[in-house]
Amino acid sequence: MINPLTALFNVPNGALLDSRFRDVVLRLTKEFIDVANARGTRLGSEEPSVESGVAHVLGVAEATAQNTSSMLAEVRRHPHNEPAELDSITGAVVTEARRLSVPAPTHERVFQLLKSGGFLSQPELSLL
Repeated sequence: MINPLTALFNVPNGALLDSRFRDVVLRLTKEFIDVANARGTRLGSEEPSVESGVAHVLGVAEATAQNTSSMLAEVRRHPHNEPAELDSITGAVVTEARRLSVPAPTHERVFQLLKSGGFLSQPELSLL
């Protein structure tokens, strides 16, 4: 979730700690957990909760706050190309969600926006 969001909004990892991103991180995490559960994929030793998933994502964002994600670096280098990692990160969730008939509208939207290229501004979070 960190790579696609940082690439979409042209921000370092730590920017995702801002409360404006909280809702989209929450929705992406819930969708990811729903897809993993539908696949029967274990995400740790316990049944993951959305809250623990969000805490994990935000913990990674905090630990790597100054970092530029690889997807963002690629988008900055080649702004007119879709990121090479897109299909293996967000695209993988979208593909599985479709295959399993699990709703993942936020992943779908992030995927479509990154495929079309360009950055969004933080006020455009409402597009997600």
